[in-house]
Amino acid sequence: MAKESKATKKHADLPAWYHRIKKKCAEHDPQWDSGDGFELYDFDEDISELEEEEDEELFQCHCEAAEDPKAECECYLEYDPDDDNVSELSYIGPDANEYYRLKDLREERKEELREQREAEDGRKQTTLELHKRHVEVVKATYKALKKDSKQQNAGSPPIDLFENSSWDTICETSKGGKSVPIDRYRATTFNLYSVDYVEHCYQYDMDLYWKYIEFMEYNEGYYEGHNRKRKFHSSDSPSTGKKEKTVESRIYVNPDYDMQFKKIRAPERASLKRYRLKAEDGKEDIKIQFVGQDYLRMFVSRDIVKAHAYDLDDPVPDSAPEVFEFVGIVPELHKKLAKRLAEMEEANEAHKNKKVRR
Repeated sequence: MAKESKATKKHADLPAWYHRIKKKCAEHDPQWDSGDGFELYDFDEDISELEEEEDEELFQCHCEAAEDPKAECECYLEYDPDDDNVSELSYIGPDANEYYRLKDLREERKEELREQREAEDGRKQTTLELHKRHVEVVKATYKALKKDSKQQNAGSPPIDLFENSSWDTICETSKGGKSVPIDRYRATTFNLYSVDYVEHCYQYDMDLYWKYIEFMEYNEGYYEGHNRKRKFHSSDSPSTGKKEKTVESRIYVNPDYDMQFKKIRAPERASLKRYRLKAEDGKEDIKIQFVGQDYLRMFVSRDIVKAHAYDLDDPVPDSAPEVFEFVGIVPELHKKLAKRLAEMEEANEAHKNKKVRR
């Protein structure tokens, strides 16, 4: 009769994941489900890519040396992996077949997760490079503005937030069922990019989070006979008596939430000034710099990003910066921007080649 080695695994030594999955199997009712009572993702609870390879196959001491570090282990004296009397398997209990069947499924799931993570890492890197390129363009504009400001050059570039926007009509349905125009508005959108956000809050559907900031201007009273008051509108300047353009704004934070802000005076020129946008509820605020006609910088505290995390199971890490920096670019610029990015990359490549020749 084959002799069982002391190196074989006891039932009590079987890993926690096995007992957990077996419990799910025991609770399974085959009358309602023809499966095993669990799915491959049930293994995910205790799988970590960073953990060392499974140690189920490693030799475990069962003599007195396991409890007394001063004692000399004698188990290895009886353990010979090449001995025909020793099973190839480290566990030969009555449920060994089931254990190794589940173990194989778990290994299959681990490989599946590894492939998913590798693919996700690739997508993250691609997204990060995209955001870096856009951030560099806005930073270049900001640095040029900062340099001009220090040199006290006359007049910073003028800004018209709605330069490329057309007016749309707001209508209401009258009691008679007619569509009645009551107001006009126009809007400009800046798509948002952030290296900070990608590095610390990356999700596979990044384009659904902190996607854009939009500014709206309303022309109240444009349609005579409809004096409907709005919460935000252009007002008379007490100093000049002229109409001052005020704008509303909102940020698309996630699919379930838009952050709405109180009105601000529309900027007339690019500047280093940081405009404070106060949320309508008065509890939160962010800061904006309009550094060019079609570019802006935006600063959002980590607490705000945390408060509006869409997936609570994947919170913003404490290692994230206290303030997240975003840049905004008007979408209509993307074709021009793509050309500019290509020119920048060509210039960088030429500079590298020049250094190599030296």
